[in-house]
Amino acid sequence: MFLWSLTSSPSSPHKVSSVSLTLAAPSSAKPSRPANPRPSSSTSAPSAALYQDFIQAIDELRSPVSDVDTLKSSLSESNAKLQAVGLPLLKSLDAFVEAQNVCRNVNLALQSVRSYVRLMELCSQSNYHLSRGNFYMAQGDEGLQRLAG
Repeated sequence: MFLWSLTSSPSSPHKVSSVSLTLAAPSSAKPSRPANPRPSSSTSAPSAALYQDFIQAIDELRSPVSDVDTLKSSLSESNAKLQAVGLPLLKSLDAFVEAQNVCRNVNLALQSVRSYVRLMELCSQSNYHLSRGNFYMAQGDEGLQRLAG
């Protein structure tokens, strides 16, 4: 009877760290056939082939794990590079958006100042006409009426 033994490391329980094959005596006290110190070539060849197939299968299972580890580290490195390159761009974008907001605010303030200057001119003209007693001219100021309406 053959006993297969797989051991894994505590840090990664899904990785097989060693494989062993041992020949064990049957569990009954009296063996059905006498123990042979040297197994015949007919029983040794299939078990050795099975062992080699098993080892090959384990190696095939371990190779995707190492590929995944390689891809994981490559992805981590690419992410770090992307963040290093993207950080200055992000800061530039933030500065650009802030500058656009300031520009909009300044333009809005200038438009408001232009409107107020025009209103003050019209008020000044109306006051001038009122001070001279030209009530008809003060009432007929079209610009003031446009601003009020």
